[in-house]
Amino acid sequence: MSRFYRIGLDEYCFLRELDGTQTVAAILTRLAQRAGGQTFSENEALEVLQWLRQNDLLAVASNVTNKHQNELKLWKSALWLNPLLLRIPLARPDRFFAWLAAKTRIFLGPLGFVIWLAVLIWGAGAIALNWESFARDFVGVIWQYNGALLLAVWLVIKILHEISHGVFCRHFGAGVREVGVFWILFFPISYVDATPSLALASKWRRAMVALAGIYMDLFVAACAAIVWASTDAGIVRTIAHQAVIAGTIVSLFFNANPLMRFDGYYVLSELLDIPNLATRGRERIARLGIRAHNCRSLAPAMLS
Repeated sequence: MSRFYRIGLDEYCFLRELDGTQTVAAILTRLAQRAGGQTFSENEALEVLQWLRQNDLLAVASNVTNKHQNELKLWKSALWLNPLLLRIPLARPDRFFAWLAAKTRIFLGPLGFVIWLAVLIWGAGAIALNWESFARDFVGVIWQYNGALLLAVWLVIKILHEISHGVFCRHFGAGVREVGVFWILFFPISYVDATPSLALASKWRRAMVALAGIYMDLFVAACAAIVWASTDAGIVRTIAHQAVIAGTIVSLFFNANPLMRFDGYYVLSELLDIPNLATRGRERIARLGIRAHNCRSLAPAMLS
């Protein structure tokens, strides 16, 4: 269970002094001397300490507990007790992704982007020039046979999607702690734990790690479009057609949707530089609702 927290520079300077041998007052005095003035008040420092305790980030010598370990055990137990949402770690693949990132390094920079863009334009052109034929093939997607094939193709693309997250994460210097399978409503979905990328200093690199899965989906879909336009009717053409749909419509609807906590949400959060975007959004909406309710309540009193 990975957790990351972002703090300001003043808070960081304060926290790094908490070595257990100094009082809060002494630390604040020293920081104020270094900065040529008060950094923040003692009350603000106490609020920071309270926040540390609430998030189990502060160990007090007189009250050392195993709260975090107990919470972790309870969290894992809860996952196994809930069959509708089950997370099963399978491996720690950091060395694999380090090797793969080194082998594909040339494709992870500007040259790779140029190739990606060229393939995307080629694939889009192939679909545009053969749109009527593509649309006719699309009608059969909901048939039982094609539906099962679409699911199988989507699962393969999903694996490539997660590998892309891991490769870009490792390419930028962040570790990849875990890969595994999520069982959501008894349906298996692969995952890569790329949360260490949140510690990257550049928001553009953090956004790229979050976007890497969609980046791969669109590339696979474009390659499939080229294959589809170049082959005659048959199983290869059918699989290519399904890959185009899975890599564009299905992937973009779920992964690129910022209203769902998938890749699109995290990309938007990084680009706006607003951590916990969903929580802050809900709080903002709640405040607006309260304000609107108060305005409606005050209107009759002001008119009377």
